[in-house]
Amino acid sequence: MDANNVRDGGRAVVLHVVEAFGGGVAAAVRDHVRNTPECEHHLLCHLRQEASTLEPGWDSVFDSVTHLSGDHLSNLARTRRLIRRLHPDVIHSQSNYGGAYARLAARSTAEVTQVHTPHGWPFERRDKGLHVRLAYWAIEALLALNTDVVAGVSRAETRAAQWGPVRPRTVYLPNITPVPLASVPTKPHGDQLVVAVAGRIAVQKDPDFFIACMRVLRDEGHDVHPLWIGGGDPELTRKLEDAGVEVTGWIEHAAVIEHMRRADVFLHSAQFDGFPITIIEAATLGLPVIVRRIPAFQDTGLPVLLDSPEDLRGLWQEFADPKARARFSGWTRAALWENQAEIQRRRLHEAYGI
Repeated sequence: MDANNVRDGGRAVVLHVVEAFGGGVAAAVRDHVRNTPECEHHLLCHLRQEASTLEPGWDSVFDSVTHLSGDHLSNLARTRRLIRRLHPDVIHSQSNYGGAYARLAARSTAEVTQVHTPHGWPFERRDKGLHVRLAYWAIEALLALNTDVVAGVSRAETRAAQWGPVRPRTVYLPNITPVPLASVPTKPHGDQLVVAVAGRIAVQKDPDFFIACMRVLRDEGHDVHPLWIGGGDPELTRKLEDAGVEVTGWIEHAAVIEHMRRADVFLHSAQFDGFPITIIEAATLGLPVIVRRIPAFQDTGLPVLLDSPEDLRGLWQEFADPKARARFSGWTRAALWENQAEIQRRRLHEAYGI
């Protein structure tokens, strides 16, 4: 479906530029579209491997979809051409390469608002050395010269936009789960507990940390069944399976939710991240959520933050108690009170200037 430069009744035209379209980013972009039906939405994207699990007709929410498929220079040229054809009122770039393409391809002007959602700043990557992170920071500082609004998916993400010499306006744009999810039944005390994580199997999600957490619990004699919902790097997948972790591979979203319903506890092991929708889904299902102490979860009020797998020692007895799990689940839902559709809609209006 090719883009057509047609404006319907004066609707604001929004171009979403997403180099890595799949998983949580794909879900977030479509939530933004559904929450602003008064706008005309176009998508320029590169489909990730996990995009193959998207439901048929996923692209029907957009007025047009155009694909990126070349190297960075080719993608930048295609972004520039599409912007010239569409003349969008808002360019909303999501993730790092998409943000670079959009902000290099078109200047921010009175007619075009450049909005960027990082979904995790590259200079916060813990798998990179200091010099690489400083280079990422310098690149983002330069791109900030052509950024009107940073719409971060966490408060930490918006704060980080103020670290550079150029400080664009910031809007906290919370992720949501648009579909109501029924809570999972609580298992009796003493039953085997399923500990789940969901997402791409990659260095970012840190499978080693998840394996270490399971080793700590097993060494203490706890009966746990580790479950990784998602797919990705083959070598890391084998490492998880060798450690006794059940891995689902890439599956459709409905199947993701069904696997999450099997869980008793959701453990997010990523060493850097934006704000994953899977955490919101887990909380909506009534699962207690454990996360690492990374910038994305600062000042969120989430009840359990780990500095290391060893922090689970002594804590796990509480999660073995169904009543305690229910309390933790309630605290998690209370911490995520802003992650709802109406608030996201208001923040999109603020970011887009409509």
